[in-house]
Amino acid sequence: MDSETRRGRRSAGPRGLGRGLRRAPRFPVRTPMAESRPQVNYFKIQALEPDDRNVNLKCKVLSEVSEDQSVRCFVVTVGDESGCIELLLSDSYYNNLARVLKPGVSLEVSNGFLVMREEKFMALRTAQGGRVALPQQEWDFTPNSDNNVSKVEYELAS
Repeated sequence: MDSETRRGRRSAGPRGLGRGLRRAPRFPVRTPMAESRPQVNYFKIQALEPDDRNVNLKCKVLSEVSEDQSVRCFVVTVGDESGCIELLLSDSYYNNLARVLKPGVSLEVSNGFLVMREEKFMALRTAQGGRVALPQQEWDFTPNSDNNVSKVEYELAS
C-alpha cells in the first residue's frame, strides 16, 4: 500500500471500536421519571393521626399566611374535601411560594409528618426529603373548612 491509501484509512483503535461507535455505559440507563414514578397514595385530612409519617396530601389553601414567632415558621391553613389542618412552612418554602399562597390555590404536600403544637394540637410539616409544591393541574374539589383537625385537642395517655 502506498502512503495515500494508508492516510485515508482509520484504525479501529485499541479496543476494536470503529469510527462513530461508542461503548455502552457501565452504569444502568435510567428511564424518564414519568414512566417509572411509583403510584402516590394520598391521605385524607380527616384520617390523619398525631403520629403519622410520610403523609402525602392534595389540598387547597384556605387562609392567608401568618407568621408564628413561637415556632419560627409561617402558618397557613390548607384543606381537602374531608377537613382542614395547619401547614407549617419554613423560611425556604415560604420564600419560594410567598407570591402564590392565596386562598383557593392548589398545593401538593409530599413526605409530610404531623407534629404537636403546644403539646395538644396537630399541625403538618414536611420532612427533609419532603416538599410543598404547586401541582401541574388544579384540584377539582371544594375544601371542607368546618372540620379543622388542628383545633382538636389531644391528651397524652399515661
